[in-house]
Amino acid sequence: MSAPIGWKATDVMVGEFGELLTSIDTAAEAYASSVMQMVFNQIRTVTKTTGMIKQVSGPMTWDDVLDMLEMTEWSFDRDGNPNFPDIVTGPDNEMPPMEPHHHERLGQIVERKREEHRAARGTRRLS
Repeated sequence: MSAPIGWKATDVMVGEFGELLTSIDTAAEAYASSVMQMVFNQIRTVTKTTGMIKQVSGPMTWDDVLDMLEMTEWSFDRDGNPNFPDIVTGPDNEMPPMEPHHHERLGQIVERKREEHRAARGTRRLS
């Protein structure tokens, strides 16, 4: 990716950096946009390949978030508290407060994941 950076040498020699700074800023924004697009394309490829993607049509709901939590593996700290995974969404996903049935379902998911974590820990062997 390349972006032209232009300025008048005479402006810079007399201390006028406005055009140069604007040009650098424009190039930096173009570069950042290009890099972010590549990063998100790579994330999309990896998540599709691993099956760790959930397509949502319309606004995301708490049921969608809970479905994603069920799909993923996560760990627990020494006290049994969950280390929830990160969920990446688009910028337009503003979530309403959880309703009681969502809290109940989350509690069930946490308990199931905690039991799975304990069972997996019980099968580990030190060599």
